[in-house]
Order: sequence, then structure tokens, then C-alpha cells
Amino acid sequence: MNSDNASLLISIAAATISAASIIYARRSARAAQQQAEIARKQAEIAERQAETAELARWDASSSTETAQLALLETARQRLALIAPQVVIGVDRLDSPTLAVLGASGELVPHDGTDPLDLVAHRFVHISYRVRGTIYNAGDRAAIVQLAGGPSFVPDENPWRPGTDLTVPPSVSEHEHLLTAGQYARFEWTPGQTLYQWADDYQKPDERNLGATIWLRTAGLDAEGGCVRLELCAEPVHPEGWAERREVRAKGAHRYKWSWKETHDLPRVIVGDYQKRQPDLRELKKELPLYRDSRSGA
Repeated sequence: MNSDNASLLISIAAATISAASIIYARRSARAAQQQAEIARKQAEIAERQAETAELARWDASSSTETAQLALLETARQRLALIAPQVVIGVDRLDSPTLAVLGASGELVPHDGTDPLDLVAHRFVHISYRVRGTIYNAGDRAAIVQLAGGPSFVPDENPWRPGTDLTVPPSVSEHEHLLTAGQYARFEWTPGQTLYQWADDYQKPDERNLGATIWLRTAGLDAEGGCVRLELCAEPVHPEGWAERREVRAKGAHRYKWSWKETHDLPRVIVGDYQKRQPDLRELKKELPLYRDSRSGA
């Protein structure tokens, strides 16, 4: 074989190898591209599955929350229907009782000096007799508990003159039964030293003289609610009715304190009826029953 033929054969072989390499490279590139496309589609599928799972989780959470809110609203409506229909009124305050701590440790009457000097009379005890009426205006009996000092007393009915009221019967150590349409009288004697009255006058939002009347409907498994009574600090005031900020700035000891000429300002604050709100933790126990009832199970 001459050299020309050998060179030709070598060139043909090289061209064949080069073509095969190109074909293999193209096939490898197509395979890699196909694998990348498959991986991309798998990633999209996985992302859609994750989104679906997240939506399902949110849907389940929303359903549970909706069930909880429905239970809570049902419980609130049930409490509103069975809440005791009780009216509470307080009489006008009489003059206070002034006393000092005697040697025997008991309060003895004070001479009634007015105005009082905060330094000299700081330990004079000033108390008021608060009398009020509780009326059950509902058609169901109510259980009443007086807490913080008040007690039931026999007295004439100020809302129906000429009729006497007795202490409602006890149903436990601290609870009394008030039948439908029944009235009852209570008495409360809050008091404190002149120094404490002066301190309360400067900080009216921190009243310490308060009592609570707990109410619930008899014969029902319900928590009921309460009404708060508070004796405000204005019955004992600085002479000349100095403003609170002025008293705080100059010092309460610079003023004489009076318990007279209190005008017709309200003395006892009767709060709104505060219902005991249902406990969502307890209501959660009913969620399976709620879901069963919704599904018809």
C-alpha cells in the first residue's frame, strides 16, 4: 500500500471517529436535557403537593377555629338566656361615723370635728353605712352571695313603702335564695382612716373600698356573674375642693379635710353586671360532639 492510500484510510477513520463522537455527545446532551426536564417537572409536582398539603392544613385549622367560635357563641347565648334578672339600688348616704382606736383596741366615737387636720387626725376612722335593695325581676329564683362586707338585714322596703322585708333564706354558708319578684335589703359599712381617704382622693382609680354581689340562676349549672359596689373617695375631700393634681403637687398634709358639704354627688358606684365568660378550654372537649352533629353522625 502506498503512502497516499494509507493517508486516505487514516483520514476516513479519523472522520468516522469524529462523527461518532459528535453523535454520542449530542445523544448525551439530549439525555441530560431530558433528565433536567424530568427533574424540573418532579420539582413542580412536589411543590404542588406541598401547596395542597398546606391548604389542607389551613382548611383543617380553619374548620377547628370555626367550630370553636360556634361553640363559644352558643355558650354565650346560653349564659345570656339564663342570666339572673336582678336589679340593685343603693340609698342616699347618711353622715359618716367618726371613731378613733381606743386603748382597748376598739373603735370609740370621735367628737366629729370638721374639718380634720391630716397630721393630727390621720388615724381617725371614718365609715359610712351603705344600705341598698336587691330585687329579683326575673321569673326564676336567683342565688345571691354578698362578698367583701355587705350582709342581708331585715328592713322596710323603700320601693314599696309599708311593707317589711326579711332576710332571704340561706342555701349554703354564704349564699341566699331570692325568689322571683322578691326584694331583699342589705347593709355595708365601708370605712378607713383619714390618711387612707386622703390617699384615695389623690388616686381615684385605685379605690380600695369595694364589695361584690355574686349572682346566678338557681337550679342551673351555670357560673352566673357579679355586680361590683365601690365607695368613691369624694365623701372625704380637701376643704375648698382643691383639685387632685394640686393636692398631689403641694402635699395632702397642707390641707384640712372635710366630710361635710359633699353636695349630691354619687357616693356609691353600682357597676354593670359582669357575666362569667365560658372557658374555651372546657368547650374544646365538646368539639368532637360538635363535628359529629355537623356531619350527621
